[in-house]
Amino acid sequence: MRRTTAPAQAAQSDQFVADQPRGGQAAEERNAWLAAPPRTAAATWGMRAGVWAMLACGPVALLAALGASSAGPAVRPDATTTASPVGPAGFAELYVAAYLRSGSDDPVLKSFFPQAPALTTTAGQRVATRTTTVAARQVSTGYWAITVAADVSARTRKGSMAPAGTHYFTVAVITVGQTPQAGTSAYVATALPAEVAALGQADEPGLGYSASQQVSSGPLADTVHAFAAAYLTGSGELARYLSPGTQLQPVDPPPYASIDITAITAAAALPGDPSTVPVDGTRVHILVAVDGIDAAGQRWPLQYALTLAARAGRWEVAALDPAPALDPTSRPAAATPTPADTGAASPTSTSPAPSTGASSPAAGPSSTTGQPAPPASTP
Repeated sequence: MRRTTAPAQAAQSDQFVADQPRGGQAAEERNAWLAAPPRTAAATWGMRAGVWAMLACGPVALLAALGASSAGPAVRPDATTTASPVGPAGFAELYVAAYLRSGSDDPVLKSFFPQAPALTTTAGQRVATRTTTVAARQVSTGYWAITVAADVSARTRKGSMAPAGTHYFTVAVITVGQTPQAGTSAYVATALPAEVAALGQADEPGLGYSASQQVSSGPLADTVHAFAAAYLTGSGELARYLSPGTQLQPVDPPPYASIDITAITAAAALPGDPSTVPVDGTRVHILVAVDGIDAAGQRWPLQYALTLAARAGRWEVAALDPAPALDPTSRPAAATPTPADTGAASPTSTSPAPSTGASSPAAGPSSTTGQPAPPASTP
């Protein structure tokens, strides 16, 4: 670059001299232009050097990039990559959707996988109506294997679109740098999607509620019914059914016109007579099955895990538990190593919801009920 720009600089200097008067005055002015005043000489030459360096960087970088392209080295993950799979998962879902709808006349696939081969199918023969990431595994730093489930519609012989089931694709995604948006990474696929088998069906875990401990009437059932009505239909004041310190807001706007409690199952036998309220501080864990009935009369079955506490002669809702309690014999299986093991959260999972009650269910069963503790919640 310096070889091509130096003559131009000389030409400019010569032109400047040619426009000046001949003799000593011209020489002095020329020297004054080339050599900055003593107080600013360092700054002036520093700026000139910086300008020439910036001009040189562009072509040099271009030549380096062209050389690298011809050599064809392996793509390496960006060194600043974080361990979170959220970005790669979103990229993978978009990639699968583009792959399904692409064809011979649609170049969009190459924006995800630049080395994608030319397709022979007609674009639009299949369409992903929904995509969801179901697994994410970090193969190495900045390199991910993302499994995406896609609900697919396919074009029939008559030209209409019809559901074609759920298909699963594994996509290899690598982080290649940063986008112009600060703090975001750039991704590229390293291969075409690989269609894989559906996820296996897991065994149903046992819950920590006894089928023999059904509650159909009494003070506890009355509290549950009133609480569910206030929470789901806006009927009544929700706060009057909550223990002191329990923070919970009703669903707004109310999604149902009415509710119907179909089952209340306790984790253990209620202490004493179910028709009465036990001593203050007694706590029970229950699983409530409730039908929400909308304005059109349609019934939508729901289930809620609740912790109730006795106080001042009545039952109150102490917490809307984050998940139903598991049977002590049912333990979650050890998870396959995933990005979560390196401190990243899976895009398809969330942290346990905080307990909505003043007392966390993780504190364990009441000494008077002997029921198993529900899953721990984050305070």
